[in-house]
Amino acid sequence: MQKAQYLSYQDVFLKPQYSKYHSRSEADVSVELGNRKFRMPVIPANMKCTINQKLALWMSDNDYFYVMHRFNANHYDTPNTDNIRFIEQANIDKWKTISISLGVKQEDMDLIDHCIKQNLRIDYITIDIAHAHSIRMKEMLSYILTMYRSKNCSLDKPFIIAGNVATPAAVVDLENWGADAVKVGIAQGDACTTYGQTGFGLPMFSCMLECSAAARKPLIADGGIRMNGDIAKAIRAGGTMVMVGSVFAACEDSPAETVVKGDKKYKQYFGSASAINKGKNVHVEGRLVSLECNGFFVHQKLNEMTESLQSSMSYAGGDIRLADWGVVYPRR
Repeated sequence: MQKAQYLSYQDVFLKPQYSKYHSRSEADVSVELGNRKFRMPVIPANMKCTINQKLALWMSDNDYFYVMHRFNANHYDTPNTDNIRFIEQANIDKWKTISISLGVKQEDMDLIDHCIKQNLRIDYITIDIAHAHSIRMKEMLSYILTMYRSKNCSLDKPFIIAGNVATPAAVVDLENWGADAVKVGIAQGDACTTYGQTGFGLPMFSCMLECSAAARKPLIADGGIRMNGDIAKAIRAGGTMVMVGSVFAACEDSPAETVVKGDKKYKQYFGSASAINKGKNVHVEGRLVSLECNGFFVHQKLNEMTESLQSSMSYAGGDIRLADWGVVYPRR
């Protein structure tokens, strides 16, 4: 049986429409997620190479959304040690936005218990696992909701993002299980080897189109962004926000390790499921990639993305989600 053709962002172009703007700088690219408004709908991927505490604080202070990664700096630390320290420090310093990642293991449940007992505020929780349409995700969502709704908890329930998935059925299930937003994208990252290792994954533009048709809550498009224009395509396909990895990892001040070769600088970018991130060579679905530095600092790249998205809104005539689109032929 012949299957439908699936398209990546690079296979698609958006068609210009009549613009209502006198200047593209008038376009408002801010976005609401939960009960907060952020300056733009772009999130650095929650990976060691793209986000750290220093950058997270800057983003919180400047009204950008972020998701702190969940991986300890030292593989020999007690699981979630760095995560707990991060939450405690953010509460002490009264950050505007406290946004963390969790897995679905017992230590992640223990972290929830600890934060509730210590009355530690968390505004956003991203439950981040490779295949979220699973019993472990259902159990974790149920656990978090139960804990925050218990009579012993005086804290507001965090806004919960759950992922990653790649099908409409998965989106519907995660929403029904209690997720406030769903993160979509499997096997599309620069440093991801899931498709090669397992054969599973879907190109992002078509994947987002299918998932957004079923979604009742916000979707986070995660993966496949290679250039600024892909952000507009992710939004056209149904993303409320867009997660970007390698583009931020390639910035001068990203947390990724810098390596100098001749007169060029490179950033060492690795997937969350890579051996280097796991600290062991088991169920590896990620690799190490050397990215040439793009010459931007993170705040400069965010400014450039903002301007690009304003231009996209101008070409779309206002609402990118209503833009007509076509397929690049021949496919690249």
